[in-house]
Amino acid sequence: MSKKIAAGASKIVLDVTCGSGAFMKNKEQATKLAQMMKKIGNLAKKETICVITNMEEPLGKAVGNSLEVQEAIKALQGNLEQDVQEVVFTLGAYMLKLAGKGENIEENKQKIQKQIQEGKAFEKCKEWIKRQGGDISY
Repeated sequence: MSKKIAAGASKIVLDVTCGSGAFMKNKEQATKLAQMMKKIGNLAKKETICVITNMEEPLGKAVGNSLEVQEAIKALQGNLEQDVQEVVFTLGAYMLKLAGKGENIEENKQKIQKQIQEGKAFEKCKEWIKRQGGDISY
């Protein structure tokens, strides 16, 4: 939270994980943490939404930084593992809501799907990488 607040974010969506692979081992603990994070956001005058996600198993199939980057690029090209899609679309849908781009979470998920299907998500990724002086050869 401190980094997000210090960076100047006015609205924050947090992924609060729970399960054997997370800091919070059960949903009750994760809910308490989410409530605390929301209070911190409110005190800092930041609109904050917390989404509790399951971390009993790793997301996707890739393990290791370079493989995970490759999997993320494939996801932006429309080849998403179901568990990755569920988390990404949910977090993204709440981000769209906070940005005033749509109140309905399910409709926002469809907007995200459309951006991926039309290649716009991958093009935006390439644009960001290019601005950093990098290149994607996919």
